[in-house]
Amino acid sequence: CIRDRSAVGYAFALEMFDRLNSDGATVPVGLLSVTKGGSQIGAWLSRDVFENTTSYVSEKWPPIYREDNWNQADGFWKSTQETAMYNHYIYPLSSLNIGGMLWYQGESDNMYNRSYADALTNLIGLYRENFSHGDTVESIPFVAIQPAPHNYQYSPGTGLEYDNLPNLWEAYVKVMDNVADMGTVPIY
Repeated sequence: CIRDRSAVGYAFALEMFDRLNSDGATVPVGLLSVTKGGSQIGAWLSRDVFENTTSYVSEKWPPIYREDNWNQADGFWKSTQETAMYNHYIYPLSSLNIGGMLWYQGESDNMYNRSYADALTNLIGLYRENFSHGDTVESIPFVAIQPAPHNYQYSPGTGLEYDNLPNLWEAYVKVMDNVADMGTVPIY
């Protein structure tokens, strides 16, 4: 049901439908929603890409990267640990032919904003490679929605506070400036 999905995604799908059908054509637009609140970008990367995004790995808590901690989380955190969302939800869909991607994530990476641009750049490359199916990899548009302003209730003085959010927004713009066919939309 569309009411259970992202309003941003719905607005994006409507805009795409209008643009694709402006000349009287009938081009269907589907919205495939793969979401998990509270997830960090590492959960959406393949293990190979995660391990090669060294800036992100070194900025995160050192215990997460230890081999004996992989696939050890319980409850809610089981689905948000490194590579879990990619393995369970993205890779199985890689046989689909998609025309574009909308990325709306980042609030949980507010504290890892120094390495977010590298992680997002690598994620875009990974997803384009998974879904290109012979097309030019760069031809799949990728639109990233910047996280909305909000007090995320992190601990003041620890580097995990609201003040980090502009740095995360800056990471989105940095990626947009360096990755072809990628745009970003601010939320105010």
